[in-house]
Amino acid sequence: MMKRIVINIVLISLIIGGCTSGFYSLAVLPHAITGTGPILRSAHYLADLLQQDTEPDTQATPVPDIKVTETPVSSSFLTHDSFAGWKWMQPFQVINTPVLLYHHISDEPKFRNYAVSIKDFSDQMSALKARGYETVTISSLVNAIKFGAPLPERPVVITFDDGTLDVYQNAYPVMQALGFVGTFYLVGNYIDSPDYVSTEQVKNLLEAGWEIGSHSMTHADLSKTMDLNRELYGSKEYLEKAFNVPINTIAYPFGMVNPQVFEKTIDYGYSGASGLGLSWEHSYSSVYYLNRIEIKYGQSLEAFNELMPW
Repeated sequence: MMKRIVINIVLISLIIGGCTSGFYSLAVLPHAITGTGPILRSAHYLADLLQQDTEPDTQATPVPDIKVTETPVSSSFLTHDSFAGWKWMQPFQVINTPVLLYHHISDEPKFRNYAVSIKDFSDQMSALKARGYETVTISSLVNAIKFGAPLPERPVVITFDDGTLDVYQNAYPVMQALGFVGTFYLVGNYIDSPDYVSTEQVKNLLEAGWEIGSHSMTHADLSKTMDLNRELYGSKEYLEKAFNVPINTIAYPFGMVNPQVFEKTIDYGYSGASGLGLSWEHSYSSVYYLNRIEIKYGQSLEAFNELMPW
């Protein structure tokens, strides 16, 4: 019953909260919930969505029954050992924190549609530092939303999708020099493949204070896959065994979800999830589709600064 309430809250936020906070992403990504493009323009959208029968996913990868006990994630994911100058956030309040999304950090032309140049990325990180931003991980943000936790005066979450090698080679040194940490969403089957990070490189990032999360097992569109067990649960289990760390969140590939994806995400023990969006505001209603602002190739530093709340 509680799970259905959470899913309903999430779906309501997708519609009525989209223009201010929560799931603004649907204003720019109208098909993030499968097949709802025309329905989004209907006042009866929510009733139609919740009453429709969803296709059962094929149980190609059987998993045991999972009973999730909601507990705060470890504070070890926070940026600093000392919280001096940080403020305590009360649970269930709206929290303003920009969550940035990057894919490639590279000058390679072949990545241009999903890349930010090395210089631009360095300039962006330096600008954040100069303006007083401090990095936290996605788990830190989720923890603050759900249970209350300390956050910096100007928090920012820097996320990277897919697990590409250029993030380790080009983004990691820049962030390390500034005392920044990131959240790296890994595709299970991509690790140790050409152009992607190795197991040892991921371990180095973890030792430096980074967090890792799931980006599914094969980068499948979760709203269409016939094997949510493998993509959601299998990837979580694989990463936890490979790196001996909890996998608290998932980033939905392509930002694509449906009610069944939300249900399985909760069932399989994720404490939160990342999607797409333009808002800085996050709340309990958006914790399973946190807004992430994608940084584009060739974006000027002025345009980048305008995306930030402070």
